[in-house]
Amino acid sequence: RLPSAAKIYSKIVQTEDDTPRHPILEDHVTVYSNTSILGRVRIGHHTVIGGNIWLTHDVPAHSRILQKQATVEPYFQDGAGI
Repeated sequence: RLPSAAKIYSKIVQTEDDTPRHPILEDHVTVYSNTSILGRVRIGHHTVIGGNIWLTHDVPAHSRILQKQATVEPYFQDGAGI
């Protein structure tokens, strides 16, 4: 299942033969919105890819690809961190 905001790209590279460059999505793969899958990668069966992900490598079957949780950084004080 692909939502309307998901994008699947082939890498923009010159190949000498007619090798396919688009991703391979196996059975029962769910891709959430604003996800970009780039290049000739294989997404294994029964995999869920969360929203707003840039994916450039193969994913094994029965996987869940999620974003890292956001962290809150403390404010800089007295110019620290600049």
